Amino acid sequence: MALNKELWLSEIIAPLRNNNSFIRRSLDHSAFIDGRQVHVPCAMGEVQVAKDRATFPATPGSRDDIDVHYPVSEFSTSPILIPFRDRIEQNANARAATISQMRDRLEDAITEEIVSRWLGGCQTNVITGASMADNLLVATDTYFSQKRLPRTGRCLLVKPSRWIEILDTITSKPISVVLPPPSVPGAATNLFGFDVYIRQTISETYPNVYAMAWQQDCVSHAIGGDELFVDERNPLYYGEVVSALVRAGGSRINVDNEGVVAFADN
Repeated sequence: MALNKELWLSEIIAPLRNNNSFIRRSLDHSAFIDGRQVHVPCAMGEVQVAKDRATFPATPGSRDDIDVHYPVSEFSTSPILIPFRDRIEQNANARAATISQMRDRLEDAITEEIVSRWLGGCQTNVITGASMADNLLVATDTYFSQKRLPRTGRCLLVKPSRWIEILDTITSKPISVVLPPPSVPGAATNLFGFDVYIRQTISETYPNVYAMAWQQDCVSHAIGGDELFVDERNPLYYGEVVSALVRAGGSRINVDNEGVVAFADN
């Protein structure tokens, strides 16, 4: 029996698109993938508010970032041999284990790519001292407020060691702070308006970064163009050889890089 490509693809790719990762806290441009590029027609205008408008006609505002263009990269797994004797599709546990390996490796690579794209060129603050939590969150809140970014959809990704420092700072205050349960799946909590996510590595491309914050309408992700390659009944290997390919990328949305801030060690 030939391997069911649709079944395998759905179990590999669907979780990449629909999991509760912090990557989902961004604009989804997956539908705009065109080959190796993402092209989003994004007719944006600067909005001004006037009280009791007395001058007509009103002057329209404008912005430079009308269209969004950015590349996507191809991520492919190494081929996996499925021996004919194993009939792996008849064994749900064996299939799940194989698919899980492929999916996890793809997710790690795609997450690294998207986070690195978000970080590239964004504002970076270097923070030291005991009051890291206050400095980090206050600095970010001040920056976002200056940019008039919404208070909803604010996210913070932080390394575990630094998250412990933040908790120590909070609990050492004269007034104890009780952390609420997470308001969204996958987050650890919501702290001062930021949904907090914890990850061992923020980005291998930027190893000094230990935390990053963003507003979800200011960054994007695109995941698609998936393919499953199957060499059925290969006489050289006496089985089926399977590999998967996914196109993925991400970007900051605004030309002035607003909405993303990183925190790094010296």
